Amino acid sequence: MMLTPINAFFEKSPFAKPLFDTLVIDALQRFPNTTVKVQKTQIALVSKKPYTAIWLPIIEIKDRPPVYLIVSFGLDHELKDPRIVEVNQPYPQRWMHHVLISKPEEIDELFMSWLSLAHEFSLRNPKDSQDL
Repeated sequence: MMLTPINAFFEKSPFAKPLFDTLVIDALQRFPNTTVKVQKTQIALVSKKPYTAIWLPIIEIKDRPPVYLIVSFGLDHELKDPRIVEVNQPYPQRWMHHVLISKPEEIDELFMSWLSLAHEFSLRNPKDSQDL
């Protein structure tokens, strides 16, 4: 049996795939022009430009859930929320936010509002949104 690129991506962490499915279904409903681009280390959600990167943890980190996705997105300002596990500023007026998703209910209105901001930012800033 041949694996699809998405199933191959989740081969080592199959229990994370339902989280991905929930996230992508919600994103496609909100941003119907989104395409899913599977790469070796991440899956990008793209609407003209990438606006979200979804990836699996590479190493185990103490006090993190056994199964989760890391969702990264860029904005022109820093968000502060306990659910955002890391923020860095790789360029002036470009903040990368990283959120852990371990349960479907974490893909809620607040989280999707952040992706909406990232989606809008990617469309406004074609130069900066390339490097997710």
